Amino acid sequence: MQSTNDNFLDKNTLKKRYFYKVTSNIVTILSGLFTSAIVPRALGVNAYGDFSFVNNVISQILSFLDMRASTCFYVKLSQRQSESKIITFYGIYTLLIFFILFIIVSILSIPSSRHFILENVDEKIIWFSFVLIIAKWIVDVFIKISDAYGATVAIERIKMVNQGLSVILLVLLFYFDLINISFFYLHQIFIFLFLGFLMYNFFKSKKYQIPFIAPIELSAVKSYTKEFVSFSAPLLIFLIAQLVVEIFDRNILQHFGGSYQQGLYGFSFSISTMTILFVVAMVPLFTRELSIAFASNNLESAASLYRKYVPVIYVVSAFFCSFLFINAQGLIFLFGGEQYYESLVTLKIMLFYPLVSTYSNLNSSVIYAKSGTTIIRNIALVLSPIGMLLSFLLISSSFFNLGASGLAIKVLTLESVSVIIILLHISKYLKIKLFKYFVHMVFAPLTLLLIAFAIKWILEYFSFSSDFSIFSFVFSGFIYSLLTGSLIFIFPSFAGLSRSNIDLALKKIKEYAY
Repeated sequence: MQSTNDNFLDKNTLKKRYFYKVTSNIVTILSGLFTSAIVPRALGVNAYGDFSFVNNVISQILSFLDMRASTCFYVKLSQRQSESKIITFYGIYTLLIFFILFIIVSILSIPSSRHFILENVDEKIIWFSFVLIIAKWIVDVFIKISDAYGATVAIERIKMVNQGLSVILLVLLFYFDLINISFFYLHQIFIFLFLGFLMYNFFKSKKYQIPFIAPIELSAVKSYTKEFVSFSAPLLIFLIAQLVVEIFDRNILQHFGGSYQQGLYGFSFSISTMTILFVVAMVPLFTRELSIAFASNNLESAASLYRKYVPVIYVVSAFFCSFLFINAQGLIFLFGGEQYYESLVTLKIMLFYPLVSTYSNLNSSVIYAKSGTTIIRNIALVLSPIGMLLSFLLISSSFFNLGASGLAIKVLTLESVSVIIILLHISKYLKIKLFKYFVHMVFAPLTLLLIAFAIKWILEYFSFSSDFSIFSFVFSGFIYSLLTGSLIFIFPSFAGLSRSNIDLALKKIKEYAY
């Protein structure tokens, strides 16, 4: 599978790989903050809305065509790292779904089709989105391979360098006043393709076997097909429902609110998802460890991983979400300007989404690693029609007419219900105490919201001004971090830690300092 000189990559601990994942994602967040401070302003609400709308639709179609085979691919490769033919099989499958996606996008680009699915969207934007989504998907496959092989550290370093290049190019576009929707698409496409090129060269230089296109026996194809179908078949109803619901939601919003409401929702969603990056960093690593534990039927080890990491990651998510919620108006001023002020309610609602998404992502890791995907199908059968009805009632001008805020309410509500159901399900075989987790899910963000609110109130009281400034934002964030850190130091259980965890962390910090 790899050269003996690179065995050190397999020795990276989960904590070390997570550290590099988080470090890389911090760089991504900083890059994203820089991008978010320029692009929404430069594009304007309507163009940004088209960008968000079309990308979402095409991404959902590709995700449906994949049938979660990418997740199955990652789980199986993590469990059987010496089987390079898994990569060949998934490579062939990926080319097939890319071809099908091309046909679908070709149909969607026809004016008569655009009227029903991508209403009032320029054909040029559709094809730009198609290329961008393909480039992102290729990069994501490379990342899954690196995580499965334990090469996370090296790949995350490459990603950080690429993010630096992304910022430099964006600065040049801004300097030469070239930031429009076409140049932004070209910027994004180039960055992802170049990252894929760097990753491919890394695998090649380290002699990792990544035979996407290679001879494969018919018997192997049949065997892998059976294995992948077994994994994905229970998800068919879920994936169909997800595709229909997502396209229905965004088209309802487009029909009643147009590109403007799409822009408000896309802006709010992009700001809120910055905090999810810390969770996203852990998901593939968490899934890999769970896959290995379930492969050996070691339920005790799987339960231990869940108890050890889920509360900590949830508090990290709550730390950012709570502070940003209290300072939501300042966020809009910083990243969007006056043209996005109407997104305030939508943004505040969406800032709770990362909290729910934390449990959604980590619980899904348990489901996928255990290959017990039937529960996801059953949830979709019940919640999807309810969700579509709720979307129509909240967004339609004939009823509540809430636009982007209505879609945000619907997304948060349905995701919360789904998380609770899945948590109830997995608690049976992981044997975790549900009441403890439910209390922590409410208590942790509520406590942090109170801290953030108190800081904001005190600063405004003594400064006699509520006007936003970058200095007050940074200063309040610094105080908030100190108070939260002190809270965790005094009460480690607040973050799902123990006193020994705190002592060990302090010991390591002292060792690095000296």
